[in-house]
Amino acid sequence: MLEPLCVCALVTPLASRTHVICVLHKMEEVKPTNTGHLLAMILENAECRVRGERGQALDTHDFEDPARRTLLLFPSEDARVLSPELLAEDARPVRLIVPDATWKQASRLARKVDALKHAERVVLPPGQVSEYRLRRHARPDALCTYEAVVEALCIIDDPALREPLEQLFRVFVDRTLWSRGELKASEVTGGITTEVAQWKNCSPLGARGAARIARN
Repeated sequence: MLEPLCVCALVTPLASRTHVICVLHKMEEVKPTNTGHLLAMILENAECRVRGERGQALDTHDFEDPARRTLLLFPSEDARVLSPELLAEDARPVRLIVPDATWKQASRLARKVDALKHAERVVLPPGQVSEYRLRRHARPDALCTYEAVVEALCIIDDPALREPLEQLFRVFVDRTLWSRGELKASEVTGGITTEVAQWKNCSPLGARGAARIARN
């Protein structure tokens, strides 16, 4: 996200018992519309790791840590629905691994990373509706990475996490849409400051140039 639109100043770090690892494909790492980085900003116990860099293996040193129950959030055929009943089967704190990539890239991660071969596959309960409007979803029921983790944490950790997590997400999405000229300033969650409005009007890129950068 362009610096004047950055949500960093709005972040109040949140604690969670669950350790969240977003595995980013290298192509996602540089996209300003990526939401995995947003999770690492607001959740104290979340991080992003990059896969696909030439000559650099994915860090999987703790994927099979016996002190935690490793769950892979991925809709494979053997995936079970994430629920309180499933969690009650094993009282260990959870390490939630979430692919942040295209469907094809995520499938490759689930199949080819040795340290994930024995991880339990889980899926979210059906019925969620995405509010992520920065990219087109391949499937109508798809959630972006951030939304999927929010839903998972509300089941695993605490439903009270939902409000602050979703608030930051709405600001992130709305500011990006506003920078593209797709949303009025009055419709942006949290509003648009005078400083940011002046940046858009005075930027040498112009509104169209800024929008092109935000789309990439």
